[in-house]
Amino acid sequence: MLDATQRETLRNGIGDAFDFHDLDLVVEKCLGSRRINDVTADGQPTRLIALACIDLMEQEKVTVAFMQFIVGSPKCPAKLASDAIAIFPELQTVGKPFNDIVTTATTSLADNAVRIADQLTDRIAIQKLADSIAELKCYKSLHEALHQIRLSARPELPDGGTLIDPEFRREVRQFVAVLRTSSIKANDALNELPVASPQRAAQQPWINMIRDCAARLQSSLAASDIVATELALDVTARTIDPLPDQINKRIFEIAKQLPLEALLEGLGRALGAEAGPAAEALRQAIEAIGALRLALLTRVMEHSRWQDTDNALFSLDTTFKQATTEAFKKFTRQWPPTRKQLQALIEAESRSEWASELRQSAGDVDHALGRVEQSFGSPPATGSENLFRSIMFDPYEGLRLIAQTQFFSVDSALKQNCMELLRIQAPLTTITGKISL
Repeated sequence: MLDATQRETLRNGIGDAFDFHDLDLVVEKCLGSRRINDVTADGQPTRLIALACIDLMEQEKVTVAFMQFIVGSPKCPAKLASDAIAIFPELQTVGKPFNDIVTTATTSLADNAVRIADQLTDRIAIQKLADSIAELKCYKSLHEALHQIRLSARPELPDGGTLIDPEFRREVRQFVAVLRTSSIKANDALNELPVASPQRAAQQPWINMIRDCAARLQSSLAASDIVATELALDVTARTIDPLPDQINKRIFEIAKQLPLEALLEGLGRALGAEAGPAAEALRQAIEAIGALRLALLTRVMEHSRWQDTDNALFSLDTTFKQATTEAFKKFTRQWPPTRKQLQALIEAESRSEWASELRQSAGDVDHALGRVEQSFGSPPATGSENLFRSIMFDPYEGLRLIAQTQFFSVDSALKQNCMELLRIQAPLTTITGKISL
């Protein structure tokens, strides 16, 4: 927690450099929603707005992540950056590759294992940290298995309602293969957890459901039963659609609550008992673990924002399966909030190539929607069955492809980060073994 002097320093520095709209974006990056409106309002003195944001970040325990975005902003003056780094030394690692941060943390723990163990009395706390890291990797693998299903086009029943169409039958068979492969990968992820882990029992039911959905689809296809096939596809959709968001929230919770405090406290006590080169080594270990916590949290925050946006786009996808009038109304309702989510992602990485492409594509969708409104008015007239799809599909699909590709990139990067994080399990095991009973 920040002390009174630190809160005042950050309040003044942030309030003098950032306005309400700047901080609105930073808060959204941290919490995934416009929570700034819960604690303050535009028009208030900027220092009061800054203090309200700091208090909210303290409450949500993401203050250091908040400051990372502040320090990384072009608006951040050198004095504020210097003050922030003095309070949170791990901010010096902003921009370093995650692999380098893990390497530094792993080396620091290994080199100081004996000193750390001498200051720790609770093996359980360190073991809990190791278990949490393994659990994080498991949930990331579960999320990837589900993401592969979402990336595969769900078969659409052909006009006429029969299973004679060979292309439809092929699509169903391919979808069955994806479901089976994903359920196998999900089971493999669970098997990496300890046998007694409660998460194995908690997650097994939906994995079994995906396997059962594949079996139902296969059976209905073999029997050429159109009713059973349609029902099986609907059940599969209901089973899978909510799962990525649920798993993503669990990933966020694990990373946010990764129990590094006991380790940091032990390092702090060890630092107090040392002097000279040994003290400097421990100080570096403390900064390395703090940097690791910050790096992981900000990457999970980014993934969470993309997941929320992907959920919104997934809902917009369904409009192209509806009749023109219903499609137009639903798209018109859901596009503005989705557009704001996309804009927040674009502003966070405004200089990147994908952000520039996504900005252009979002503008193309805006323009296309305006053409639809002009073509048949609002509310739309009847009799233009293909109007919405003919105008909207191409620009929307262009945007969808860019967003989906970038989300896949973020998703893959987080998986790699979780894999890299496993390297600190070895020194943690060493420390646990050296803690006196």
